[in-house]
Amino acid sequence: MKKYVLTNEAGDTGTGVKVKVGKFVHDAAQHAALLARLTSCAENPGLAVLVSPILPENSRLFQVHSWNVAVGDPGQAQNYTVIKEMPVVPQAMLEMRLTFALLVLKEMITNREFRIWAENWIANKDRSAEAATKVRKILEGEQEASAELEELAAWGASSTDDLKTVHKLDEQDQRALQAVQAAELAANRGADQEAVSRAIANTLLEISKVASKVDLLTLATRVLGANQGQESEPDAGLAAN
Repeated sequence: MKKYVLTNEAGDTGTGVKVKVGKFVHDAAQHAALLARLTSCAENPGLAVLVSPILPENSRLFQVHSWNVAVGDPGQAQNYTVIKEMPVVPQAMLEMRLTFALLVLKEMITNREFRIWAENWIANKDRSAEAATKVRKILEGEQEASAELEELAAWGASSTDDLKTVHKLDEQDQRALQAVQAAELAANRGADQEAVSRAIANTLLEISKVASKVDLLTLATRVLGANQGQESEPDAGLAAN
């Protein structure tokens, strides 16, 4: 299976794995985590760039081929080989990455306050730290309420179905919270760009597994433009942002 992964100028992924053309890795014992250790592998160059924690400047993009995948989960593999370095890296500034994250989360999360805030942020109507802080406090309050429900379930005062719902909402709210925190950081002048990039990447960590009903490639194309998200020939130019 063809995958793509972004690295820094030295060829290191967001988890510090060194990537170079021709590298072969086999690790049957780490069947579930082999590709995850590369961090942010994706089926499409544009998607790989959008979900990576690597800063856009001086980044590199590699094509990886994985095989011996687990039945029913193409994200799990026992082997991979780094096939080639891509001649063109789609340009995705942090603003574009956060826009993509919010578009994805809007498809998953039902929280009204978060959805309204995300729509305003995407439309550039309100990207203030104050607006993000307000939503963050709402989400943190809901997390506290979920924790109380889990405690009740542990004492048998709540049903198993309630607990399953809580776990699902907890994961969604955590991603929403990370996205809001990224927006808070980005709203402050002089913010640590690496911290913003990591916060966005945490929001999108293994997003293809939890957002199986979301058309990630279409959203990536919407953010990057039709020409940037695909594999390019060596002489192809980048689409203008």
